[in-house]
Amino acid sequence: MCINVVKRNGNKEPLDIANIRKQTEPACKGLNSSFETLELEASISFKDRIKTSEIADILEFTALKKVDVDTPDWVFVAGRLKLYKIYHEIKHHYKKKKHGDVYTIISFKEYLDKNKDILSFDYNDLNIDIEKLNSYIEPERDKLLTAHAVDTLASRYLIKNKEVHTELPQHFFMCLALFLAQKENDIEYWTKKFYDVMSLLEAEPATPTLANGRIKDGNCFSCATGSTEDNIGSIFDTYKTQAFGSKSGAGWGWDWTRIRANGSTIKNVKGASGGIVPWLKLENDVALAVDQLGVRLGAINCSLESWHLDIEDFIDLKKDGGEDRRRAKELFITVSCSDEFMRRVENEEDWTLFDPYDARKLTELYGKDFEKEYKRLEQEFLDNPNKFANTPKKINAKKLWKKIQRSAVETGMPFIFFKDNVNNSMDLQNVKGLVRSANLCTEYFTPIEVNEVVLCNLGSVNLSKINPDNKRKMKEVVYTMHRMLDNVIDLTSYPIPNSEKTQKERRSVGLGIAGEAELIANKQILYGSKEHKEYIEELYSLFEKYSDEASIELAKERGAWHKDSEYRNYVRRCIAPTTSVSVIMGTSASFEPVFDKVWIEENKLGSYAITAPNINLDNYNYYVPAYKVSIKDSIELTAIRQKRIDMGISHNIYIDPSKTKGKEIFDGYMLAWKLGMKTIYYCRGLSLTEPACFNCAG
Repeated sequence: MCINVVKRNGNKEPLDIANIRKQTEPACKGLNSSFETLELEASISFKDRIKTSEIADILEFTALKKVDVDTPDWVFVAGRLKLYKIYHEIKHHYKKKKHGDVYTIISFKEYLDKNKDILSFDYNDLNIDIEKLNSYIEPERDKLLTAHAVDTLASRYLIKNKEVHTELPQHFFMCLALFLAQKENDIEYWTKKFYDVMSLLEAEPATPTLANGRIKDGNCFSCATGSTEDNIGSIFDTYKTQAFGSKSGAGWGWDWTRIRANGSTIKNVKGASGGIVPWLKLENDVALAVDQLGVRLGAINCSLESWHLDIEDFIDLKKDGGEDRRRAKELFITVSCSDEFMRRVENEEDWTLFDPYDARKLTELYGKDFEKEYKRLEQEFLDNPNKFANTPKKINAKKLWKKIQRSAVETGMPFIFFKDNVNNSMDLQNVKGLVRSANLCTEYFTPIEVNEVVLCNLGSVNLSKINPDNKRKMKEVVYTMHRMLDNVIDLTSYPIPNSEKTQKERRSVGLGIAGEAELIANKQILYGSKEHKEYIEELYSLFEKYSDEASIELAKERGAWHKDSEYRNYVRRCIAPTTSVSVIMGTSASFEPVFDKVWIEENKLGSYAITAPNINLDNYNYYVPAYKVSIKDSIELTAIRQKRIDMGISHNIYIDPSKTKGKEIFDGYMLAWKLGMKTIYYCRGLSLTEPACFNCAG
């Protein structure tokens, strides 16, 4: 049967396999794959009057279907086929009819000129030879991208004009590098350095910088943290601030502990306060009303300390059932836990809940000072209960913890913020305030005062790509990324009120890692094993060393963040989820174990396998799925990392509800506190489908 093809211009012509081979042969070149096999298997789905775009989709999907443990290269074949579609789109947009290499046909200069109206800088204002940057671009680096990486770049990062791509991947990396280097003394040198680490997938900044860095008025910060004072003005300022943040694509971490409890006194009228729930219900509506640039709902993580009189209602915010006006299903929630609370949980002792109206000092204290004031209030309640405007409530600490843990198992949250572990580890000498809460994904935090907003400035080093055994390379990439993140502070816009001053004073950055699970598997080390724990002791020690050295070197060149500090940046390290950034880099997310070795996903053409990154017959047995790593081993691993990370780590607890016992979960959380972990992110069950965080995650 003769098959006719409908071309993009509507013309029909007989199917010519030679035209298909112009794509299949280069797509398979240098890989353990066969273009003849690809053509044969794809042709089964060809039909008369098939569109050329449909042929391209079938070829790509056929390659994806062939991905397996013993045939991993097909994911790169599918990536190249996907790229060819983008190349065709872009050539059409630039009105280019020539055949050949798209990077030769469309120069970097032409790309900059074409997109000048949306770019945040004009290369003509910079002391730079654009032709030198054009000649430095390596088109072959597109071949480093898997099909999933190309998908992620195409859907979320590359510039589009009316849904048509106008930016090639290497132009994207070079343009972003030029944006980040534009204030350097040697712009060309640092543009090339930044381009290399990003285009070689050795490291990447987080999603906001990748997506918005080169765009006019682009926000490069992932998340922000703040707190609310106990008055109506501060509460509504909170909503306004969060709305501006959500509008610019930022997620939030926000402390509400100062707000007086339900039944509290307002202007000497006892029982007038409705507590925090009505305010959080409004905040829930802010998250719904002001979304993140139309991409997803606003993302706000609300924090409350465990002694607050409304803590039980707070934990129930995500619960199914009950009065709708007492629920806030779109919010993320965190319980802030002191050492005193955790000790009482462990010992099954009583715990007293107070109204901040009566216990304001508690909101400003941590550690031994908190413990002293908390016990004084408890004694005062015993001696003179009528002194309190809102009667405190005595409960069993472990009973409250069980409520927290039950909610975590059922809904994934609350997240946990170990307030004393955090503040005891921070240098609070030259800053005001204390750390009240973490950001949306629980890895980034610094001290804040009222009316102050702190922003998250993140990046990740790809351990699987640089191989930390090559210490020179690791040091070079860490140094380069620190410089890049420090530059972001001076180049980004600041759409969020009260955020710029603190950011430029402290110059906080959060450099983390990705690809640990792949690195460990490639070294044939079992995830969670004793050997794994021993290996990361040295790995994270090196990461800390190079990160601190990089900040010290920057301080010598540009000045320290404070006259009494040797560092350019107040805080320097955290580990975010890196969800989409890891996909771009073609590696495993952050330090986490993989979801599984192989799993099935679907699209409009059918189902296909996704494998752990770069899996093969040599490393297959060393990839351990997340739900098969014990909670204890997982906690012990992150405790080792935490010793070298000055901020936090987005650590998930993975459970199988049909197998994991409550005691194992309880013991895991208690171990995390005792070993000095600072936060715990989701409690993820096999049936739990909480959305990934794309703010910090990338």
